[in-house]
Amino acid sequence: MIRNNSASNVKEKVLGTIVGFILCFPLLNYSIPYFGKMIFGDSSKLFAYLLFFLFWIAIIYALYLIKFKIDRNKLVMVIAFYIFLLFSLVLHPEISPYVWTKFDDPLNPFYSFLMYSVIAFLIADCARDSKLIIRKTMILSCVGIGLCLIYFIISTKNGDGLGYMTLSYNLLFPTVILLLYSFVELKPVYFIFGLTGFLMIFFGGARGALVSLTIPLILFVLFQKNVKKAIKYSFAVLILFVLMFVFLNETMIYNGLSSFLERLGIQSRTLDKIYTSEFLYDSNRGQIYVSVFQNSSILPSGLFYDRLIAAGHSYSHNIVVEFVCDYGYLIGIILLTAISVIILKAFRKSDNDTRLLLFALLSSGIIRLLFSSSYLNGEIYFFFLLGLCLNITKQKHYVRQTDVARAF
Repeated sequence: MIRNNSASNVKEKVLGTIVGFILCFPLLNYSIPYFGKMIFGDSSKLFAYLLFFLFWIAIIYALYLIKFKIDRNKLVMVIAFYIFLLFSLVLHPEISPYVWTKFDDPLNPFYSFLMYSVIAFLIADCARDSKLIIRKTMILSCVGIGLCLIYFIISTKNGDGLGYMTLSYNLLFPTVILLLYSFVELKPVYFIFGLTGFLMIFFGGARGALVSLTIPLILFVLFQKNVKKAIKYSFAVLILFVLMFVFLNETMIYNGLSSFLERLGIQSRTLDKIYTSEFLYDSNRGQIYVSVFQNSSILPSGLFYDRLIAAGHSYSHNIVVEFVCDYGYLIGIILLTAISVIILKAFRKSDNDTRLLLFALLSSGIIRLLFSSSYLNGEIYFFFLLGLCLNITKQKHYVRQTDVARAF
């Protein structure tokens, strides 16, 4: 991947902005429509319609800028994916509610036929300059976290339901990329917004999001070359100190934080789970895994098949289990191995800028899917990560050998 001299021109800046907008879209789509409801009433979806309109305009314009030149191998993969989807529908017609939704809401078709995910996979071809993408993404992340904080405060004050899982997982990617950059060069504004996102995830979010946030941070500090040794040692000492302090003052910390949060009207599910030693409780996921594995075969059963056989008619909550179930043990294991190899190769071939972006995408695109959600539930980060890694391994991504800090 070679630095292109045109990366600083208007077209590249526009592409960087569009990719940043797409990566921040889940958080913006979570927080902005709330303000529309505040202004125009609870039933209003005006802001949501506007956001989706902008999303599609941005997608079309980005494809226009690259002259609709999508990698042929990717198109073949998409076609194969949709053929398998049709095969799944023929084999199990009862999965149709997962493939498309009722058209009584103008927004529903947007999620039908997995378009949301496939678009993210293809639009990765527009990710041509990691430096620009990171810069635009961080700015939009600050905007999204700021709006989400206002939403969080107002909803808490009014006693409205935030949806702790939706809140935390939409915050995950923007928070991670801001915190990762803070390990390279401390920019107070980015660090403050990143810390704000972390606190909202910790006190108002889900356990899986907290784990998905922590793992890439640790891996980044340990293995990213442009993280200074002083920061690595300071981070390690800080973690040990925090763990020791919490262990020795567990009850005092819990009572103090609980009392403080109660006055703010916040009930922290994560804090309660930690104090009651239920943080590692799998919420019956073990039963789901057993149920899915017992009903899986060596041959493909079709997409969404885990929804039909999982205990309680839930879903796998684990991308490994889901692949094995839907694609069969043989093809499922082959696909998982191929994805792992592609991601690892992309990390090895990337420069500092691109690797930072990959670490951030890893949190929402892979690690999250080991605990919650499904790659078939409109998860753009998994598909974008896969598309980006394919570009990198094929030398279709501009790589800079400079530190990401020089972009600012």
